Amino acid sequence: MVIARITPTAAAAALTVMLWSAVASGQRTPLYKLDLDRGTRRDYTVSGRGSGSAADQALDALLEENTEAEFSGKDLEKLASAIKRYLNQARPRAMPNMLLFLYPGRISRSKLKELREVTVDIELQVAPCGRTVCADSLARQLEVLGKAMRTTALGGASYRVTFRQIRIRRRLDMSGADFETLRFPAEQVVAAGKRAGGGRALMREVKRARDGYAGQVSKALQGALRRRRVRLTGAPSVERDNRMVRVELTLRSDRVRYRQHVLAALAAAGRAMRKNALTPANGAVKVTALVPMRGTRKRVFTCDYQPLTLHLAGRLASGELWDNYVVETSKQGRRMTFDDGDAASGPDLGDSPDRTNEILGAHISQLAPCLQSEAARRRSFTGVTLQFTVSPGGRAERLKFKERGNRSARLLGCLKRALSRIRFPRRAGAPRQVEYPLFIQR
Repeated sequence: MVIARITPTAAAAALTVMLWSAVASGQRTPLYKLDLDRGTRRDYTVSGRGSGSAADQALDALLEENTEAEFSGKDLEKLASAIKRYLNQARPRAMPNMLLFLYPGRISRSKLKELREVTVDIELQVAPCGRTVCADSLARQLEVLGKAMRTTALGGASYRVTFRQIRIRRRLDMSGADFETLRFPAEQVVAAGKRAGGGRALMREVKRARDGYAGQVSKALQGALRRRRVRLTGAPSVERDNRMVRVELTLRSDRVRYRQHVLAALAAAGRAMRKNALTPANGAVKVTALVPMRGTRKRVFTCDYQPLTLHLAGRLASGELWDNYVVETSKQGRRMTFDDGDAASGPDLGDSPDRTNEILGAHISQLAPCLQSEAARRRSFTGVTLQFTVSPGGRAERLKFKERGNRSARLLGCLKRALSRIRFPRRAGAPRQVEYPLFIQR
């Protein structure tokens, strides 16, 4: 369900919509780019630099001189130059060809200027190389990055830059269509640059993860559930590629504790995945609970990886996770589609299970920009709880906020427009009351 990582804030730049199905694409805004092959660079944070007429550039400079200091790419430019210098000295066998500084989400340049704390991800792209050559070269590049950065934060009089994540993307083929992505917390890379062999130590961890990813995740998951006294019928299934990891497991439960057991299994799976360096940004966990009920009934639940990470970080309560992100398949073993046309023209569902939360989660990308824009305007904004009705015809109506103190007409209007584009299944009877939380992580 992302929740990658993603919106602007004037207080803390790592603002993330908790409804991760929406932001699973992991969109990011480029801030500064250094093309190491061509020797060109570009600063996306300012206008007029290297482009436009001389008069435009002079006007930009005049305006900047007469306003308080704002965020710019100058600090990133200095760091990029230092990284390039260290790389030329180290001369790894597989040189990177692109260095990117990215804001972990979509944000406009004008909004970026308002931030006082800016979170930045660093991405180093490496051309195709053999496994042995790459392992040695990437180890050197990690040490180079750590030495050049020296710290995870750059302080300034008017803003602060905090480095969050270092990604090294290795092209797996000459076309560049497929990548293997390694992700490291910035503090690990900085620590690696401060000691001899620090990069090699990180790459050894990657090798262990690569050689036995499925076994490591499965073992960690089984150990966690054994301690919680949750009984599995067999070893979990773990499948991973460069884009996604899928975990499936079956447990024995009962009619009273099945929810507790399913949540424990989801949390254990999320924790096992999070600990591994090669876990992709996207993932899904499927839990089958065998519940005695006139025989044995299989109840199948699924949840995406990103909401689980928020739950493990204490940002999402168990009840919120269960109500909004854990999906039980229908009795026929099929999930409904979320195509707007299908929903609008589908049959009257009568007394079929309510899938409103699933539909909202599938269309969260239409709601998230409203929250992002509001968070950029208001530092204190932490989210809202939507209250609205769904008409028998499948349309959202009478939207309001549950929180009385939130009176933002702009946010309300934006969310009304977004909800008007979402179609819900038609049902017989009176309009349905819906309450749906939209949380923000700063």
